[in-house]
Amino acid sequence: TTTIRSLFNLQVVAEESPEEIQRRRLAARRRGSMRFTGPNQGAAAAGEEAGKIKTIVRSEPKVGRNDPCPCGSGKKYKKCHGAAV
Repeated sequence: TTTIRSLFNLQVVAEESPEEIQRRRLAARRRGSMRFTGPNQGAAAAGEEAGKIKTIVRSEPKVGRNDPCPCGSGKKYKKCHGAAV
């Protein structure tokens, strides 16, 4: 119980005032100190080749959720093989 009592009576003292913290954040934002660095940064610098996306070409038409399952069970696709997807 002494631990709980000390936690409830704990007072956090900030070294800086909230106004000073806000001013510092705004100044950092104005300087533009935030820069994106991520895994795709090198790909974006490579040029247009990185922006090209291959289109998926299906050999058979896409099966709808309520269409009969192509396995021939007679069930709807969503209740048969589509349940695992």
